[in-house]
Amino acid sequence: MRRSTLALLVDPASGERVRLAQPAGADETVAGVLVGNDGRTYPIRGGIPRFVPPDDQAQTQESFGYKWQKQDAYESEGYLRLIERDEVVRWGLRAMSEFYDFFPRSGIVLEVGCGSAHFASLYVPHLARDVEWIGMDLSSAIDIARERIRPLKERSDFVQGDILQMPFAAESVDHVFARGVLHHTPSTEKAFRACVRVLRPGGELTFLIYRKLGPIREFTDDHIRAYLSKLPPAEAWKMLEPLTKLGRALSEARVTVTVPEDIPYLELPAGEYDLQRLVYDHILKAYWNPDLDFETNQHNTFDWYHPQFAFHHTEDDIRRWCRSEGLAITFIKAAWTSWAVRAVKPGR
Repeated sequence: MRRSTLALLVDPASGERVRLAQPAGADETVAGVLVGNDGRTYPIRGGIPRFVPPDDQAQTQESFGYKWQKQDAYESEGYLRLIERDEVVRWGLRAMSEFYDFFPRSGIVLEVGCGSAHFASLYVPHLARDVEWIGMDLSSAIDIARERIRPLKERSDFVQGDILQMPFAAESVDHVFARGVLHHTPSTEKAFRACVRVLRPGGELTFLIYRKLGPIREFTDDHIRAYLSKLPPAEAWKMLEPLTKLGRALSEARVTVTVPEDIPYLELPAGEYDLQRLVYDHILKAYWNPDLDFETNQHNTFDWYHPQFAFHHTEDDIRRWCRSEGLAITFIKAAWTSWAVRAVKPGR
């Protein structure tokens, strides 16, 4: 943990500043204990302050810890390039380089729910030299994040923490980035407000959350998730293999289906659909991308169906949240199963 990060940290239970039990002379603390004013303690292990008890959102910790530990399922160069192409479309960009410009030229960028920092590895090397990047995650994936990012950017740090009990002082960071994580908490809205709390006036909150889909897809998703989220991760992974194989079979069928008229009560427009996309978009997440191997396709499906919390939202939800916090939306777009949003906190 860097000394500069210590200056930002608070006890998530009280909101009061924390201190090192034994002040360190070095700029970085690898092992130690943080102490709050009322005596609560938080360990520092492997250079990472740990503010998450093992039973805090235990299923979410376990699910994402398992997912990000399966590095062979998402580490391919081809998958990174696919993610880049998707981000360009999602944010309405001409090239991925425009995404790097979302972030300030100085100050602190906090990525909440960074996981193993797989996505962060795409943009962190392009941050300005004077930017300090901090990644926070609920799960043990934060250890992988540290191994991945520290060699790419010296001014980086890592915290294991809960978005709903964020261990950062109010108005302490310049940009909060939350890519596909707020909806994996017990309350997306509370997680959103927690991000706004730590954002300085004039700072930006950039986030991606699940979009509410058509009624058949919503029903099916809820049914599958309710069943699989009760299983241990390895068992759920195995149970999802037939669904991934179905996605592959639908894709390889190369069948076009014509929907002759709009079916408004199913939110299904008339038109021609590839069979796999018709099922994926409107019935269930039978995901398949022929440019990826089986494990990577499976990883994508597991991410959708195993976490206990995975709430879907409307544009009205997002606009209401931003309005209540005084945030000005500068960009909002529906892309596939998500909303991509940029919003700015008013300055003083």
